[in-house]
Amino acid sequence: MKTSLVSLALLASISAAVGVELTVCDRLLNEENDITVKSASVVGVDEWAVEVSLGKLTEGHKVVAQLRAIDVTIDEQSGASGDRILLKGNGMIPRNVDVTMRVRTYNKAGNVTGCAKFDVDEAGHALLGAVRGIFTPAQTSYFFESWKKEFKMSFGTQEEGRRRDVFAANLRNISMHNMDSTQTFKKAMNQFGHLTGAEFKAMLGTRPYTSPKTSSTFSYKGKREDLSDTVDWVSKGAVTPVKNQGQCGSCWTFSTTGALEGARYIKEGVLTSLSEQNIVSCDTGGSGCSGGSMAQAFDWVNQNGGICTEEAYPYVSASGTAPSCSAGPSCTKENVRPTSHTSVESNEQSFMAAVAQQPVSIAVEADQSAFQFFKTGVITGTCGTKLDHGILLVGYGSNDGIDYWKVKNSWADTWGIEGYGRIERGAAQSGGECGILMGGVYPNL
Repeated sequence: MKTSLVSLALLASISAAVGVELTVCDRLLNEENDITVKSASVVGVDEWAVEVSLGKLTEGHKVVAQLRAIDVTIDEQSGASGDRILLKGNGMIPRNVDVTMRVRTYNKAGNVTGCAKFDVDEAGHALLGAVRGIFTPAQTSYFFESWKKEFKMSFGTQEEGRRRDVFAANLRNISMHNMDSTQTFKKAMNQFGHLTGAEFKAMLGTRPYTSPKTSSTFSYKGKREDLSDTVDWVSKGAVTPVKNQGQCGSCWTFSTTGALEGARYIKEGVLTSLSEQNIVSCDTGGSGCSGGSMAQAFDWVNQNGGICTEEAYPYVSASGTAPSCSAGPSCTKENVRPTSHTSVESNEQSFMAAVAQQPVSIAVEADQSAFQFFKTGVITGTCGTKLDHGILLVGYGSNDGIDYWKVKNSWADTWGIEGYGRIERGAAQSGGECGILMGGVYPNL
């Protein structure tokens, strides 16, 4: 076997023919094929290895592994039918980007005779699209062990097998979804890979969300064309880094602090990370790790005379428990006391106008697989309106012709687009996509 990096000229010719090759690949994947992926072990961001079984190769055939045309490695094979080739490469997988790898065989005339393709997620995990979401036990075990290492997960002997089975089912769901060309967003494995849908829902703290009682309601009465085409408080510097609530149903406190942090930045030009733990442990009007209301939390911050900073009272409830209140003299309360809070009328234009003023606390139904494993794109389709998760609306825009709301989540930067999500704006669903228009409220400083 001889291995060499393809020349720029050859790379250009391959890229020019990619449309034709993709069409051929689609046909070959459903018909008799010269190539089958036997295993894939894509490691980290700078090393990959794919073993393929070659069916009908003769002298002069070439095997090409290509990762988004960033680089191409060619192996020339002249062995008999059924030979296996281990393709290796390095320095090719970009960090935090989902890409597709294609492995193709060519005959002497340069025609594609075999094709296999699979996705590589941002963590370097290979998702084998060539087998239509069906993974061998060995592949599942490899991905499961890699996932445990990445997210520092460990299970008891009896629990290990069950969690592997749940992981396998979620892996299949993700792969099948990503192979559906009609979908407007991609999924990826994350820290929730071991949870069933019911377990994930329970983690959210799904007590019914009550619409806030507010001193006023914001309603936009102007013209649609007078509203900005895009808003992004993240790029304007009004949003702190993405945080992680862990296994505690404290999303409502993260939404609360996010809205207060943004409002203070807009008013004073100061961006300080505020303490969710201060609310989780000390706000008796909420239920700690079992849920709460952002509007009620705004009132509590006012009555409390402010709120501690994240540095003075750090978050310790990631394991799912809320310690007793311990905010002492060392906690200097930030002067972030909302005089009132305002709800947002449940329509698209009012929400656009409201978030153009400041980040807005919102609630959505997040107990769906679309939310659990969202990675990139825009979430579309009916996803329910049983509000169970508090997040922060930080702007809006458009992506590939789809209007979206930009939201900050509290599931670490391993979820979504580095911790942020995009939810369809203008959806026909009553209450907006995932109920996003049903519970908006913001603090007035």
